[in-house]
This record gives sequence, C-alpha cells and structure tokens, in this order.
Amino acid sequence: MNGSTLYDIDYNGKRVEIKTTAYYHSWRKEGEFSEKRSFDISETKGQHNEMGLVRIRHNDVYVFCLNTGKNKADADPFEMSHWEFYVVPTSIVNAKCGHNKSISLGRLRTITPEWGKVPYSHLKAAIDAAIGLE
Repeated sequence: MNGSTLYDIDYNGKRVEIKTTAYYHSWRKEGEFSEKRSFDISETKGQHNEMGLVRIRHNDVYVFCLNTGKNKADADPFEMSHWEFYVVPTSIVNAKCGHNKSISLGRLRTITPEWGKVPYSHLKAAIDAAIGLE
C-alpha cells in the first residue's frame, strides 16, 4: 500500500481497494464471535465539481475478504481455505450503496456479480474480469 494513495493496490493502471473482516477476534473470549459482519466503504477526500467539494470512492474495484474462522484454530489468517473473497467493481458499489459508509456481508452477497464468492485460486481472474482485463 502506498501511503500517498487513497486505495491499496495499483494493478495494471486500475485502483484496487482491499477490505477485510472476520468473525473471530483475538480480544474476545474463546467461542465468542459475531455473525454480523460489515465492511467500510466510506467515500473519502473530496474532489471539486460545479457543486463544490464532493467525497468519492477513489478505487476501481473492491476485494472484500472475510476470515470465516469462528475460533482461534479456524481463524488462521495464513490458511487461504479460511477466507471468502468477493470482488465487486466500484461502479456497482456506487450504484447499489450510494453514499453509505459501510456494507453488511448480507448486502454484499446480494450485489456481488455473477461469479459471487471467489475461491482464492480464482481471485486474480475475478479482479481482471471486474476491471475489464479479461
């Protein structure tokens, strides 16, 4: 991630924003987790137009990552089978979520393009498809 950018990765001239969440967090008691998960999709630093300063999303695509482990053993962040990935063009997020600051996992699943949940092995292809490289 470049500290001077408003997104995480520059990939083939496109801006990719990575968002993560998890059911299990180490600061909670063992066995305590929340089924309700959400991701931050806040618009950031503004851009000037004829109406003044407006906040926008500066990326072209989102990669939403959910660690599905519900206990310490199953939440190993280095085990790719413990993750779900959702790739969504920012244009869809803008159209479906407007100026919302967050999106719930349930809502995310309803706006995810036809490929839906993406296995790690197909993540690059899904990103390429979302930004029009395939």
